[in-house]
This record gives sequence, C-alpha cells and structure tokens, in this order.
Amino acid sequence: MPEEHQISPGITYVQFGDGEDIVEWMREQQEKVQARPLAREQQGIGYGDHAIRFIDGLLIFYYCPTLAEQDEDDEILYDVDYRQRTHNSLWVRGYSVITIAGEWGFVHRSTLWPIDAATFEAARLVDWQPEAMVKSAKDTVYLAAVQHDQFLKAGG
Repeated sequence: MPEEHQISPGITYVQFGDGEDIVEWMREQQEKVQARPLAREQQGIGYGDHAIRFIDGLLIFYYCPTLAEQDEDDEILYDVDYRQRTHNSLWVRGYSVITIAGEWGFVHRSTLWPIDAATFEAARLVDWQPEAMVKSAKDTVYLAAVQHDQFLKAGG
C-alpha cells in the first residue's frame, strides 16, 4: 500500500511497497486526471502550442511539437497521437529552473494553461526564471495564473 510523506507544504513523495502498488497508484492517478473537466482554453492546446503549468510556486513551460517535428519511429508517433486523441495527454518538452535543458514526457491537458510563443521565448532567454523575464512576459504569466486559478475555483 503506497504511503504519502509530506516533505514541506506542497511537496509530497509517495513510497511504494512493490511494483503492484506502483501500477495501482498510477491507474488511480490516471482515472482522477481523466475525470477533470477541461477549460475552453485547455481544450485548444495541441501540436505546435506552448503552455505553462503551476506547481506550488514552480513554473514549468511546455512546448508540444508537431508530428513533423518529432524525430521518433512510427510506433512512438502512433502512441503520441493516440494518447492525445483518447486521453487528453500531450507529448511535450517541459522546461523549468530545475530542468533547464528540458525533459520529454506525457502531460494531461488539464494540468496546463496556454501561453504564446513570445512568452515561452522570454522565459527561455532567462533560463526559465520568471522573475527575470521582461515585463510583458511576466504579465502574460500572471494573467494565465489568474485565469487558471479562477477556473479551478469555479469547479474545474
């Protein structure tokens, strides 16, 4: 049975007893995220788009490459397309002050909020440090955070 341990406010790790616990926990997490409603803004996020995720003070900036930009074999591209169409999961590269070089992975649309390419580029230029971004980009990130928060408070 998985045990959750809170390290500090907003930071928790999960300890598992065995592989079956991990598989069951992942299934439960997938069911929870699949049940989340999507805002109109989130529904539009797809190939070629930029987005942001807010996690306890950490901002993660994402780019969802187009299928043509993805240098993968046919089986992986099929899985990427299938997950996007059926599970609302996007194959993205995420960047933050923790993963400056970026990291590939699937992310559910309900955890993202759209931003424009200029804001993404402004964050990239300062190694993903929001406080160092130009004012217009900071304003865009702030507006995205407010809209995301309002959606969550409204039951999203």
